[in-house]
Amino acid sequence: MPIGREMDINQSIHYKLARNIVKMASVKWNTQFYNEVIGMIASYLSFVLNARENNKKLFQNKAMNTRIENDFESEIMQYIYEKINIKLTKTEIKYILHCLKNYSFIEEKEDDQVCTLVNEIMYIVEKTYNIKLEENSEKYIIFKNNIISLSREIVKLINQGIKVHQESKFTNDSKSNMCTNIVNKYIREKYQYNLSIEEMKFLNDNIENMSIN
Repeated sequence: MPIGREMDINQSIHYKLARNIVKMASVKWNTQFYNEVIGMIASYLSFVLNARENNKKLFQNKAMNTRIENDFESEIMQYIYEKINIKLTKTEIKYILHCLKNYSFIEEKEDDQVCTLVNEIMYIVEKTYNIKLEENSEKYIIFKNNIISLSREIVKLINQGIKVHQESKFTNDSKSNMCTNIVNKYIREKYQYNLSIEEMKFLNDNIENMSIN
């Protein structure tokens, strides 16, 4: 990423919101987080808030009618509302919590495993589409951060000996479905772990969002 672009992101309102949310989580859960989570949450906030610009009323009403029972979810929602006068939906808040939970410090051994799995997934995507991903693009940054998040979750489950997901496979012949099936087959054969349907959908959605043709 060019230095100028990185400075713009680091000084944006989304970055400041993300940085303070991570600080809140550090105090709430008495833990520390990898720095990548700040950029990931900032990118997500930027994506979500820009996407709703064309229909603010719809999103505002949806958020107003959403009941959030978790105290920390409510705390995050209230904090963002106080800063930018926008209420996130329950789904959006839960995604932020998902990022936080998957970017808390883990053992160094697991961190190496995560790095390996991320590289393997990215390699499969590039080979399947026969392209080299644009590492400086915003879509790539969001994509890779989401792959890191997914890989952390998978590595934790593998190390806990959890391999009970039923074998799944997308039957649609789209390129993203094919790529997801290849990744799933690779992980099953190397790590003896079957991706859940939710994990496969998450991976597939992120591959599609890269808009690779």
